[in-house]
Amino acid sequence: MQSTSTKRCGTVTGVSGGKFGATTGSVHVRSYKNNVYIYININGTPLRGHQRKEETIEAAVQRLIESEEPGAKFERLELGSETVRRRDVPAAAAVSMPR
Repeated sequence: MQSTSTKRCGTVTGVSGGKFGATTGSVHVRSYKNNVYIYININGTPLRGHQRKEETIEAAVQRLIESEEPGAKFERLELGSETVRRRDVPAAAAVSMPR
């Protein structure tokens, strides 16, 4: 059985409101088995959640930030390149080097 996992890392900048002030945080987005999990860290405050159906990643990030501090907003979300991992082949069998 094959399962694929993807991971994207980036930053959320210009978070303002309440206890966050105006700052930058890190964002990690992982997709696995048709679910998208979002991990945010702003000033040492971890926020965790998932993307709902019909919701963009940006909307999910906004919802998570507002769940911690009502009325807080962010200016920009930047997600870097995507890393894909396949979990269908054992690691030792996946690489063979000629001698």
